[in-house]
Order: sequence, then structure tokens, then C-alpha cells
Amino acid sequence: MERPRDFLRQYVTTVRQVLTGQGYPGASARPQAAAYGVPIYIAALALGTVELAGELADGVMLDLCPTSRLPKVRAALARGAAKAGRPASAADLTLGLLACISENLPAAKAAAKAALAVYGALPFYNKLFQNSGSEQEAAAFVQGETQAVSDKMIEALVLHGSPARCRDQLAVFRAAGVQLPIIRPVPVGGQSYTQAVRMAIETFA
Repeated sequence: MERPRDFLRQYVTTVRQVLTGQGYPGASARPQAAAYGVPIYIAALALGTVELAGELADGVMLDLCPTSRLPKVRAALARGAAKAGRPASAADLTLGLLACISENLPAAKAAAKAALAVYGALPFYNKLFQNSGSEQEAAAFVQGETQAVSDKMIEALVLHGSPARCRDQLAVFRAAGVQLPIIRPVPVGGQSYTQAVRMAIETFA
């Protein structure tokens, strides 16, 4: 897609016009406004998209973002918000976090590494890893080294281990400014996905 942020700006603007009953050019009819406010969040990996969320959206949805990158994220949100003449706090900060919950720490680490390896093979996530302090691992992924996930990466990006350990890890992200963690359970060992979801609910409820 050429100029993806221009497309995203147009898309968000059109969605907001529909939700507020303004309609948009070429529409066959003017839509009825939503009966209540519908927040618009923008998913973002790159800081330029984070900045756009700060300007236009009610929130930004980050994914696999270490706490070390969050100061840059907050600065980008502030730049975008300043363009719109509003405070940076106008956009909620959310973060998708993989959760590998098990009393068996080695098994939890193995599940975390396998999950991150899948993302490392995806170009946009690979670039995110490069920009988040995992340059060597990202380069290895490009060379097809699927076992390149380091302990440093899983410590920075994945909630893993016992329920108590995962809660402590989550507290670090909250302290760093994440307002809404989006927990994404990953089965560990012989867990089914249903069991992983139940474990996450019991851990973080």
C-alpha cells in the first residue's frame, strides 16, 4: 500500500463521519448517527502511526512493545496530540501482551519463544523488533533462523511463568504507562487454548 498513513487518516475520518451521521462523499444515503460515542483506536507498530493516533484517535493499540520503547511511544503520541491542539492524555495507551502462564518456567519460556518466532518472520514485526532493541535477533529471523528468540526478548515482551510472576511482570508495564493491557493467552506444554484462557482469567481477574 502506498502512503499507508494517508490512507489510514482518510479511513479514520470517514468512519468518524459515519458514526456521527455526517456521511461522506459518494454515500448513497446519509447514515444515522450512533446513539452513543464510539471510540476509535488505531493499531500501531511504527512511531509514525502512533503519532497519527495521537492526532486523530481515542486510543492507540500497541503490540509486543517493550517498556524501553514506551518513552518514544509517549513522545509520538504527544506530537500527534499537539497537532490537534489537545493533550496527549486524550488518546488511551493500550498494549497487546502474550501470556504464557505455567508453574513450569522452562515450558513457559519455550512457549514464549515459539510464539515470538512466528512474529519474527513477519516483515512489519521484524522491523518492530529491530527498532525495539532486538537487532541481532531480527537479523537472524531474516536469515531463516527460527530459533533466534533470546531470553532477553521474552523477558522484554512476554508475560511468562507462574501466575504471581506474570502479575509482577504486568505491573511493570502498567507502571510504565500502559493503561489497558490486552492479554493474549498462549498455551504452554499440554495446555489447550481453553485452558490457557482460563488460566489468564484466573491470573489477572
